[in-house]
Amino acid sequence: MLGTLVAALLVIVPSWVLILGGALDGRGAHDQLNYHEPAIVRFAEQWPDPNTSDYLSATSPGYHLALAAAAQVLGRERQTLQLLASLFSAGLFGLVGFVACGRLGVRRTVVLMLPLAGSMYLFFPAVWLLPDNAAWLGVVAVVWMSLRWRVGVVPLIGVMVVTGALVYTRQIHLWVLAPVWTAAYLGSRDRGSGDGAMSDRLAWDVPALFRGEQLLGLGRVGVAVAAAALPCGILAVLVREWGGLTPPLFQGAYHGGNTAAPAFVLSLFALFA
Repeated sequence: MLGTLVAALLVIVPSWVLILGGALDGRGAHDQLNYHEPAIVRFAEQWPDPNTSDYLSATSPGYHLALAAAAQVLGRERQTLQLLASLFSAGLFGLVGFVACGRLGVRRTVVLMLPLAGSMYLFFPAVWLLPDNAAWLGVVAVVWMSLRWRVGVVPLIGVMVVTGALVYTRQIHLWVLAPVWTAAYLGSRDRGSGDGAMSDRLAWDVPALFRGEQLLGLGRVGVAVAAAALPCGILAVLVREWGGLTPPLFQGAYHGGNTAAPAFVLSLFALFA
C-alpha cells in the first residue's frame, strides 16, 4: 500500500501544482480547451441524455461522460474538472506501483517509475483534460489480470467488463483482447495453487502447449473469444452511431499508413531482446 501511495503521489503532486496554478500553455492545454473540455461541458449541459453521436473528441465518450456525470454534483468549473480527471492518473500510477512493489520493493519501484512520471504522454493527461491515462489505466488493469489468469467464469467476466469500459473510453485499445486470449490459451502451470505471480502464469513450455494441453487451451480461447462479444459489441454500437470508427467531426482526419511504424516496432523488439 505504501508503494501504491508513493507511486500515485509521483504524478498527483506536480500535476495539482500546475492545475491550481492555472497553467494553460502547451499542447495538452490546447487539446483540453479546443476539444475535450467543450465535449465534457456539452455532455453536462445535455445530461441526463447526452448526444454521443457527434462531439469534439476522436475517442469514445466514456471519459467525457464520467466527468460530465461528476459535474452534475461538483460543478463545471475548469479546475474542479481537472482535479477530478487527475484521479485517473493517480489510479494508473497507483496500480503500476502496486503491481511492481510486490516484486521490486518500494525504492526500486519509485526509481523505475520516475521516467513514467516525467513522460509528457502520461504527465500531460494528469494535468489537462485528456482521456489518455483513463484508457491506460484500463490497459494496465486488463494486462495485469491476464498475467494473473485464473481459469473460470468470474475472472473472464471481470476482465471483459474492464475491457468493455476501456473500449468505451478509447476505442483503439480493443487490442488488449490479444493478451487476454493468449493468457486463456496458456492457462497456468498449476491451476490449483500459487498466488498468480507472473513467473507462474507465463510458463512458456512450448512442447506441452502442442501436446495434451492444446485442445484444452483452444477451448479456453474459444470461450474467451465468445466473451469478447461485450467489448466488440460496444465498439459496434459506437461505429453504427458514428457511421465510422470516430465521431463524424474527425472522420478522414486519421487515415493512411506511416512508414515509421515498422521501424519503430522493430526498434522495440531490439530493445527488449
